[in-house]
Amino acid sequence: MLGYFLASQLLPLKRWLESLPEDPVTLLEAQVVGSLEGLRNLINRDKLPMVHCTSMMRNVVRAWKQVHLGCPTSAAALSPFTPLWFNMNLGQLLTIPDPALWARFNVKYVNDIYADNVLLTFDQLKDKFNLPNRMFFRFLQLQFMQPGVARLSLIPPGRCGFYTMTPIPIDIETHLPHILIGFHRIFDNLHACPVYLG
Repeated sequence: MLGYFLASQLLPLKRWLESLPEDPVTLLEAQVVGSLEGLRNLINRDKLPMVHCTSMMRNVVRAWKQVHLGCPTSAAALSPFTPLWFNMNLGQLLTIPDPALWARFNVKYVNDIYADNVLLTFDQLKDKFNLPNRMFFRFLQLQFMQPGVARLSLIPPGRCGFYTMTPIPIDIETHLPHILIGFHRIFDNLHACPVYLG
């Protein structure tokens, strides 16, 4: 019975992801949130802008999180439009120093740095976002994120248009101190966050 209820709560999600500009309901919801892009990203945020959401929007996001909590997998579902920076769902990217610098160059979403299951090279990012050469060091930080913290490995979008994040295996003995620091930081962030999404 709960499955049917959750499915009924998730019906607007299809409309959000398609974001048809001729659909008046979608346009109205997008206006409440601020943009069509913001509406598409509503389920990918770790915290909702509750002031700008209707109760129906909050129910959809809660149902989405409930489905993910009830169906645990080894991989978390990521949309290509998942925000990269300051997103508790991407704990390994919380260790990147000064992510606002990337955002200034309009690098904001998962599909900005990945193409065909591969992290873009610095030259590709430089051409795509007009990055200066001084960003190469920042790119290396992004590429290696932090030793001991899992890196993103994206599988091409499936039927729903979502990617999958899986950890890359690491050598435990060499990276144990870094792993403990990484887990400590992630735990602190999760402890500060009111909702743990698994």
